[in-house]
Amino acid sequence: MEFSDKVVFVTAAAGAGIGQAVARTFAREGAIVVLSDQHPERTAKVAAGIASDTGREVTGVPLDVRERSAYR
Repeated sequence: MEFSDKVVFVTAAAGAGIGQAVARTFAREGAIVVLSDQHPERTAKVAAGIASDTGREVTGVPLDVRERSAYR
């Protein structure tokens, strides 16, 4: 996979599950990652950790995608 300088948006990425694994994989493949989760502190911590581990630009956005009014 090659995602150099492509922007990807990953939801539910601040837990210990597949969302975080996907975000890390995209970052390792060169993507600029925007990740979201409903837990603000975890979102910031995971984004910073992935950025530190990979050297890529990673932004955490606290967002519950189930609440459409939050992103309309």
